[in-house]
Amino acid sequence: MNKHDFYALVPKAELKQVIDDYQTPGYIYFKKVLHHQINRLKTATHGQFDIHYALKANPNPNMLAELASQGIGADVASEGELTRALAAGFAPEKIEYSGPGKRQDELTLAIDNNIASINIENIKEAEKIVEICKASGQTANVGVRLNPTLENERSGMRMAGDTPFGLKVEDAKVALKIIEDNADVLNFTGFHGHLASQELDADKLVAKYAVVIEHAIALTKDTSLTVKKINFGGGLGIKYFPNQTDLDLSLYADNLKKLIGSEMLSQLPKDIKLIIEPGRFLVGESGVFVTQILYRKQAFTKEFLIADGGLSANYVLAGGMGQVIKRNFELDVMTEKEKAVEGGFKFDVAGPLCTPQDIIASNVDSDVEVDEGDYIVFFNCGAYGPSASPINFLSQKVPAEIII
Repeated sequence: MNKHDFYALVPKAELKQVIDDYQTPGYIYFKKVLHHQINRLKTATHGQFDIHYALKANPNPNMLAELASQGIGADVASEGELTRALAAGFAPEKIEYSGPGKRQDELTLAIDNNIASINIENIKEAEKIVEICKASGQTANVGVRLNPTLENERSGMRMAGDTPFGLKVEDAKVALKIIEDNADVLNFTGFHGHLASQELDADKLVAKYAVVIEHAIALTKDTSLTVKKINFGGGLGIKYFPNQTDLDLSLYADNLKKLIGSEMLSQLPKDIKLIIEPGRFLVGESGVFVTQILYRKQAFTKEFLIADGGLSANYVLAGGMGQVIKRNFELDVMTEKEKAVEGGFKFDVAGPLCTPQDIIASNVDSDVEVDEGDYIVFFNCGAYGPSASPINFLSQKVPAEIII
């Protein structure tokens, strides 16, 4: 989302008023933007898909409570995330647990809370769930996370193929046999297939959904198991940089409509539950990161604005989380003076850390001068902010978070 689209939802004057009363460095999340994204996605999925939220994108308790209040389900990947989801009000029957390294105590917690599905990613994990259930006299809802080979997959952050996630087809068959042989304690839910991350191509995204369906049909063809759900994972991307194109939600909606009515999907039970698990798509555009300028500093060829928040508060701005080429996020300047500069004002924004990596924007062109005490606002920072940043590095101040 560019700043003009953001200001159409949250006027600049409103944002400035919040910043004036706010502690920096920090994050401000806006419910009206969050609701806007939820409604757009509900419309695009024709009411035929359950929407679960991937907590890894932003586990802020207030954000989670707001999402839970909207009837959204949850995707968790640790004991901590499961605990947060339950505390925020997500219904256990709307929580799925994925992740390649679930500890025994984590599995036990999921079983104790009778969550919707523990998605198995290792044959030993399946055996461990059976042991826990038989020892405790409980049953567990389990699915199988698939990891199929994808042709010509060149995404920057691979979620399928030669990764630690999910099960190859051969191993999935073994896991299904374990589930089938232990039907007294294991309730088979279906399949999970998170095959994309930050995908902006609607055709490619839904094509990956079709791959999961194809495998679900083939794997259960000769079993007694019924596929009750297919969870397609997340992967819906958002526009971060000027040269990117937004995910075409109209095309995504059209593709989903074709998928829903396809002959392939008709081979599965009519009452099958279809699930998507977006994270950043729901919350990414709802948040801004705000940092205040402490000093201006002229180096040999560059003008640096030294800010009170850098990579320890927002690692993604500094190029973290799988960026191949570091690029500037959409940003804006909040200044009282609004002093125009003839020929423009070019600067880099550096954080307070004593590392050359602490550059969160480079070669920024501004029509107005930016000075000490002014603020830089970075957009699209509602996902992978504090949760994905090295907050303890150099013992810097933990960034503030508020939801408006």
